[in-house]
Amino acid sequence: MNKHKGVVLRFGARGFGFLLEPSTKIQYFAHINEVVGHKTLQAGDEVTFLIGQPRPGQNILPAILIELVSSPDRTDQGPAQNKQERALQLDTDVKALEEFLEQHPNVRAVVVDPVSNYMGNVRMMEDSQVRKVLNPLRVLSEKFHIAVMVVMHLNKKVDLNSIYRIGGTMGYLGIARLAWLFIEAPKEEDRPESQDEYLMLRLKANIIKKNVKGLRYVARDKYVPVEGVKECMPCLEFIGKVDSLADEVVRANSGVEPKRAAHRPAEQTPAAVDWLKEFLSKGPQSKQAVMYYAGEQIPSFTKRTIERAALAPS
Repeated sequence: MNKHKGVVLRFGARGFGFLLEPSTKIQYFAHINEVVGHKTLQAGDEVTFLIGQPRPGQNILPAILIELVSSPDRTDQGPAQNKQERALQLDTDVKALEEFLEQHPNVRAVVVDPVSNYMGNVRMMEDSQVRKVLNPLRVLSEKFHIAVMVVMHLNKKVDLNSIYRIGGTMGYLGIARLAWLFIEAPKEEDRPESQDEYLMLRLKANIIKKNVKGLRYVARDKYVPVEGVKECMPCLEFIGKVDSLADEVVRANSGVEPKRAAHRPAEQTPAAVDWLKEFLSKGPQSKQAVMYYAGEQIPSFTKRTIERAALAPS
């Protein structure tokens, strides 16, 4: 791939901006994660870059592997690796995150994407370790009235039920109040537009209407105001509800009949205990009510799993 020469048009404090290639007059989207050696860019910087592949529904091309060549106003011409900076680690840095939220009261959401990059020395398959790290995030969410969104990737075991496709222990699902599966929509021969559609499907739902199984959406470009300037950004447009369960869509996309994982039942019980505690927090419920809402909110858990959770010492 050939490197292209460009100039930074603008680069905001939120970590993204636009480059211009003078020879073609084409603009490219730039994100801080693609900048090599520096923590930011500024207008007027001369850079080299490669051209990446656009995401579905995007018209503007992204610049990747962006390297600073020269900057008339920049004082930090050297690379940034000598600075004492590193990515936040949830096993050691939750206090720093709390201090940041105290200093920035307008923050309404924290996104950890993907969570596997920020777990520090925690083993993804160790249920107790994962819960020890994620519980403080739940406390911060309640304290600051923010949404904490944790992104996880699916494993490659296409023959498993959707709930087992989460890459890690069931503790991730147990801590969450909502869990959604994002997946390509099955292609429909009589609907060509389905080629560009995606589904947001319920895996666990404690705080939404029980009859919502999922939503259908597409990605589109939209100009939105960012720091006083209208920028072309990818946006999600929700176009309707979905009546299918997550397992049904996984089965349709893979062509494989899902099965239950033999090694996961022991991990299911703590997740079911968490759900049961929250469900009963407002008062006692009948067994029939418990089973009914468990079937609606955590449909991949069996009746036997819920019964084990009810008998758990905690």
